[in-house]
Amino acid sequence: MRTSRRRPAAGAVALLLLFSLLSLSDQLSPSRSTAAAAAASRAPVMLVHGYNNRPGGCQGINLDTYWGNATTQLTSRAGVAPADVIPVSYYSCDRGGVDITGSGPGTNYPVTKTSGIQKLRAGHSSDTPITRIAQDLAWFIHNQFTRKGRPVRAVGHSMGGLVIREALRRVQAGDPRFPGKIDVPVVLTISTPHKGWADTSCKETTQCAEMTPGSRFLANLQKNRAPQGVRGTKWWAMATRGELISGLSTVPCDAIPTGSATAVAGVRVVYTDPCYRHSAYLHDDSQKRDAQGSTALGGRHSLAFMVYVLR
Repeated sequence: MRTSRRRPAAGAVALLLLFSLLSLSDQLSPSRSTAAAAAASRAPVMLVHGYNNRPGGCQGINLDTYWGNATTQLTSRAGVAPADVIPVSYYSCDRGGVDITGSGPGTNYPVTKTSGIQKLRAGHSSDTPITRIAQDLAWFIHNQFTRKGRPVRAVGHSMGGLVIREALRRVQAGDPRFPGKIDVPVVLTISTPHKGWADTSCKETTQCAEMTPGSRFLANLQKNRAPQGVRGTKWWAMATRGELISGLSTVPCDAIPTGSATAVAGVRVVYTDPCYRHSAYLHDDSQKRDAQGSTALGGRHSLAFMVYVLR
């Protein structure tokens, strides 16, 4: 007696072949999340400086000095290529860094160093609203990196953290003055007055007034405590808690209150020893593991922790 074999239906064969191809593709190609994480670990690092006011003079910061220690740590310990460490400048008399002023739709200029004397484009002062600087930053990130498929990691010191946060907040909210998307997977803010600084009456400049507790700018910023880039953003905030003896009294180590510097929805790290002054975070390149404070620090000093966050 002859037995007959049933042939599988053509549709079943096609379906089986499709599953096999998909399985092979999964084995040969990394997952999207893995690929995104790898891209983020190789992304350029943008350094955004803080507030400066020089009464009667031209506002500006020497960025080579300001970010010098941080740049050395990023290139020597975090494996970031020197060309991918990008200190941005926006004040009219900033020296060094990459000028972001005048960024907007259609601008496509090369990433070059400024002359160190005067800005190449508009330039800003301490009377420029923080949102306006954030607009330049957002367009610069979009034009130079996001639209070319490159994510950017960001570090902001003091007001620089507000500039980054406002840029992401406005983009996520769909503000028509800002680009449609920016890709910033990691943000570290260092001593940033997310809820304002200790001075509650500063009115000398627009930026000073905007960073005063209770300002409209800060109220709007609090509507989104962790704004997200197009593929998500992990937030880190660095602060100090402690006091120093000054004459016959004690004063906080950092002029930015701890609760203000950590007022983001992310990983909040607070130092108690070293008790950092406002700018000292940017200069402590010690590799010892004896720092005291939040458990997340793992004993790392400020710049070593920055490297840990960005690696």
